[in-house]
Amino acid sequence: MAPGEHVLIFSDGITEAMDSDHELFGEIRLKAVLEGCANLGSQMMCDKVVAAIKEFVGGAPQADDLTLVVLRFGPPPA
Repeated sequence: MAPGEHVLIFSDGITEAMDSDHELFGEIRLKAVLEGCANLGSQMMCDKVVAAIKEFVGGAPQADDLTLVVLRFGPPPA
């Protein structure tokens, strides 16, 4: 890994989070959220992913755990 790169480890509950129409959050949405996070620290990246999932599912009940670990190599961004 090069300085500034991230590793994202997540459970299937992240990509399989469902809205009220039983549509999955999916890998495409996850990748879209992560595209705007390259210059963020690990906590902020995690917060953005969780916020995007909560917005997507709306009032639908949570069907699975949401486990997300973000590791960043090197010092935090300025």
